[in-house]
Amino acid sequence: MKLFDEVWLEIFEALTLKDLLRCNLVCKQFYKVINTNRIWKPLCEVDLAERTERFFDFSWTFAVPCRWKLCYLKQKVARNWTSDKFKSFPLKLPFSQPVDILTYNGEVLVVKSEDKLQAYLVHVHDHYADRIALEEKPKPSYKSLLTNTLYLIVNNGKYLLVYRFNEVCGKYQTDYAYYVVNNQKFIHYVHEEGSNRRLNEYEDLVGRADLELLTFLGNTLYLAFGNVTDRQDGKGTYCICAFNLETMQYLLEVKVQSYSWTSDQKIIYLLETFDQTVPFAQLCCYDEHGVEIYRRDRDYTILNIYVNYHILLAVKHILFEQFTIKIEYNVLEKATGRELYSNQIRRSNDSRINSVDTTKLMPSADIVLINVDYKHGCGSLNCDCPPNKAFVLYDLAQATLIHTIRFWTNRLLLGADRYLLDPYCTGNIKHEVYDFLKDTYARISAPGRLVYAAYDLLVIRNYYKKVSSLSVQVYS
Repeated sequence: MKLFDEVWLEIFEALTLKDLLRCNLVCKQFYKVINTNRIWKPLCEVDLAERTERFFDFSWTFAVPCRWKLCYLKQKVARNWTSDKFKSFPLKLPFSQPVDILTYNGEVLVVKSEDKLQAYLVHVHDHYADRIALEEKPKPSYKSLLTNTLYLIVNNGKYLLVYRFNEVCGKYQTDYAYYVVNNQKFIHYVHEEGSNRRLNEYEDLVGRADLELLTFLGNTLYLAFGNVTDRQDGKGTYCICAFNLETMQYLLEVKVQSYSWTSDQKIIYLLETFDQTVPFAQLCCYDEHGVEIYRRDRDYTILNIYVNYHILLAVKHILFEQFTIKIEYNVLEKATGRELYSNQIRRSNDSRINSVDTTKLMPSADIVLINVDYKHGCGSLNCDCPPNKAFVLYDLAQATLIHTIRFWTNRLLLGADRYLLDPYCTGNIKHEVYDFLKDTYARISAPGRLVYAAYDLLVIRNYYKKVSSLSVQVYS
């Protein structure tokens, strides 16, 4: 006898999660009925979800089920962090020296040891990683790199080396080199005759430009280069380009006097200044096709911009004098650039503060993280004074202090968009993490130094008897 969906819905509401997952695989009708908000909402922490709903980002999932099921999956990853539930697997390293993590885009992890690079294709859900060979090793003098899995871009300062992933042989093959000389952009195919000799000559070219990688949006690479002297007064400017690596076409080219930028997975936000005599900048945002989404004029100076899932934070002024911190900022609507409110953070009467700087905007809440450098308590390096680094969390809307974290390093790792971790190795296998959404602490197992954290992934480094090793802990 076939029952209506409404009847099945009443039945499924009485089942446990384990039974729901089993019934989910029976037939299409069961799958459709179970993947509804009415089934999954009672399984979630509703108060926390409604407080952070606007910050939800489910780009790490493969399918798009109902909203509350996605919320449950997100909260499950968070619960795995706090309950210390994970699956671990090692990364086989071709070198023995200590390694650093350079970049990770959710699929490809690139590590460095001394002057050597190694890439891995990480299969998070299957808990293993494949080594990806690089056909031609870049020069040790490279400045930065980016990857979107299909392409790996190595910035050697004076030229970009573009690698393309070959699925057949499972390695990155050098495709072409990109460089700029006397404001003219050139592409040189590496496999042409005499390519190695010409690659070595790029750094000696007269009129060459310094290149800076900005970000990847799809297969579009945003980059900037200086030494552009098209102005009548002869002063140099910068050129910001959007270059599609698949079609090898320029989608955007903007010349500015100065710039700063931030980006998310779909849009790049640029502060463009066209005249240094007028320090006010324009806020412009572009998509992966180089199309301008909106442009907003600002009648005030902006030092830096930060972005999360919901807002843009424009820091206007940072003042530190006579033991007083003052940070002025405006909060903008991310979708339109419209100003929502302005406020300022003040902290005074603390003679221990040495310097201050804004560090990070939390992705899952309107909370800013401020890096405070304290003077050392006694001036001795071999003392038991508390750490001289602190990260202070402030609520942007109220400009109120939430929490102060005293750590030993000047950088923090962020897991599951809500957990702050200190990468400093204390010699213990337990590391303390702070949940800023609930204002609680937890301890996770990590036998080594924490070198990288993503939403559901933690990379740990061990260096024992002159042998370096990496392991990955997956919390999804």
